Amino acid sequence: MKRLPEFLAEIMAIAGRECRLIRQDSKLRSLLLIAPLLNAIIVCGVYAPAYVTEVPIVVVQQDFSALSHRMIRWLNQHQKLEVIQTLPDLNGAEKLFDQGKIAGYVVLEKNFSLRLKRNEEARVLLFCDAGNMVLANTLSVAVQGVVQTMSAGLSMHKARRLGAFKDQAQALAAPIRAEIRPIGNPSLSYADFMLPGMLLTVLQQVILLGLALSWAGERESQTSGELLSLSKRPWILLLGKNLPHFVLHFLWLLLFCGLVLPLSSVSSEAQIGSLFIFSLLFVTVMIAWGTWVSLVIGDRLGATQALMFLSVPSFILSGYTWPTASLPEALQWFSQILPLTHAATMFRKLYGAGFEISAFPRELGLLLLLLALHLLAAYVAVRRLQRGSQIPASVAPNS
Repeated sequence: MKRLPEFLAEIMAIAGRECRLIRQDSKLRSLLLIAPLLNAIIVCGVYAPAYVTEVPIVVVQQDFSALSHRMIRWLNQHQKLEVIQTLPDLNGAEKLFDQGKIAGYVVLEKNFSLRLKRNEEARVLLFCDAGNMVLANTLSVAVQGVVQTMSAGLSMHKARRLGAFKDQAQALAAPIRAEIRPIGNPSLSYADFMLPGMLLTVLQQVILLGLALSWAGERESQTSGELLSLSKRPWILLLGKNLPHFVLHFLWLLLFCGLVLPLSSVSSEAQIGSLFIFSLLFVTVMIAWGTWVSLVIGDRLGATQALMFLSVPSFILSGYTWPTASLPEALQWFSQILPLTHAATMFRKLYGAGFEISAFPRELGLLLLLLALHLLAAYVAVRRLQRGSQIPASVAPNS
């Protein structure tokens, strides 16, 4: 058995050698020293506000009494709410909700004030986006707080008219009740909320890692010449090499939607056609993104590091768990260049609430724009690979 000082000396010698390797390898050094700090800054920046404020809602005002106007004013004065508009009917509110311009809408029913005058219970209805539980909880707590405050005030006023004492007033039934009606996740299931976004994120990481190993591996193993000998046209090279990845990951996404999520008891009202189009678009943009990054960096380790640095925080920045509007402004801008930001918003409502893909013109347009930019970058990267590679005459394609 070795003596302890000699044993420690061997450990320190090996550790010293590893420190020298880390110091000499810039990619490993950046992974160990820079990536953790940058990811920590992003994560802490997202959750630094601690709570969501000024969530946009509209009020459907079917009662035009002074009490209704007071309720609207109190809702708008709450720090977590922003009443952007009052509307006379539900159709306008539903349209704004479907367009993603509001997170919910409050309905003050007809005869709201009259029911109170008759000593009957009046309701305040809140329809909220339960697909995002942070928004749903924020709206629910805020609206219930306003309703309870106004209800308590009315009870005290009634008690004073009746000559009751404070403790007797507190025992009176609340004249106004808040009724929450969640949309998109009526059971408020955490699985319905979390699993679709997590599976989409998992697939994103698998796609990007696969492309990093495949395209960067061609250059690292010096087999790119063989690939380039098969065609002189960059778009043919892109399509041919990425086709197996596209088919495989497209089938994976369909399997997630058709089998994995249902087996996990995630409820769905998905429209098959819209889900099919979304799957095509999502897989294509991810493959285009992974292709050009892998080719620009050129080796497997570097490409993997770069893509994982972009992929890991993208779920946090996507607005899936924390509203994008509540992020610091710099992170809001950064989140818009990440495909998952737009894809996650669409997928949650396509799968869970049965929305048609046409209901997302903004997200669809931004995803198509990102797809065009990534395809252009991938095309340019393949052209650069062609110019930088010497193809032996013996393996050149036949004219």
